[in-house]
Order: sequence, then structure tokens, then C-alpha cells
Amino acid sequence: MFEVGGVTVKFIVDSGCDTNIIGESVWRDLKKSKIKCLSNRKTTKRIYAYASDKPLKVLGVFTAVGRVGDRESVDEYTVVQHQVEPLLSKRTSINLGLLKIGYNVNSVVGGQDYEIMSSKYPGIFNGVGVMKDKEVKLTIDKSVTPVCQSYRRVPYGLREKVEEKAEDKL
Repeated sequence: MFEVGGVTVKFIVDSGCDTNIIGESVWRDLKKSKIKCLSNRKTTKRIYAYASDKPLKVLGVFTAVGRVGDRESVDEYTVVQHQVEPLLSKRTSINLGLLKIGYNVNSVVGGQDYEIMSSKYPGIFNGVGVMKDKEVKLTIDKSVTPVCQSYRRVPYGLREKVEEKAEDKL
């Protein structure tokens, strides 16, 4: 469970989010539960929802200790007026060990571990992209208009490294 300021809160880990975000109603609940803030203040910070050109109304920012198990991270949390699911930023999620980003994060390659895993779970390691004995139902809301969104651009400072990695894979 994730705690912020000593109060348990259900957050969504969002690797594309730069800011920890909490809606106004969750903030009220946290105050009722006697959240321990290190500081709080007004801010002129502007935050935009994904694929939106209108900023969310920011009510303020508070600093608190976030905790998952035995890991802690002191971070800022931005309170917005809108009804939103609480979001944990990429940085906070990485600091707390909730998110790993990198090469070979979830892979099993040769050696003793591979032998153990492939013998224990043979159905996973045989065949390509086949899910047997499972039926998946996708629920689609037909009242929602589909939107085509552009991919996230590679930051300018990382372009050379990304190109080098891409060339290594070819």
C-alpha cells in the first residue's frame, strides 16, 4: 500500500507524468485523516491533462513523505480542482521502486534461471504470442470518439543515444 503523509491513498503509477497529482476531493479526505505535510503553498504551476490544450485549475502544492513498504521519498504533490484519479509521477514511482525503466527489465535469458522458469512454466516459453484457454473481452464505449494521438517525441538530449541503440539492434 502507498502512504502519503501517513495516510493510505490509492494512486495510479503514470510513467508519462512529471508531477504527482491529487484531486480536490482526495485532498479533503487527506486533511480529514490528518495528513502530515512538511509544507504547503499556493503555486502558479500550470498542468495539462494528456492531449489537452487547457490547463487544469491548480489549487496548491504540498510536500509530504511517500512510503511503500520500507522505501520512502519526499516529494511535492499538486492539488487540482478537477475530479482526477491520484497519479504518481515517473520520478516518485522510480524512487519508491514501483517502476523500473530500462533494458531487460522483465526478461529471462539463458542459464540456470531460464532452465528453472521454463521447466516450471512450459506453456509460457513455448510458442510465440499465443494465449491458449483464455478468452478476452474488450469493452468499447461506442459513444466515445476515437482520437489519433501522436507518439511522444524523444527528448533532444537523448536523440543520439537512441539512434545508437537503434543501430546496435539492426
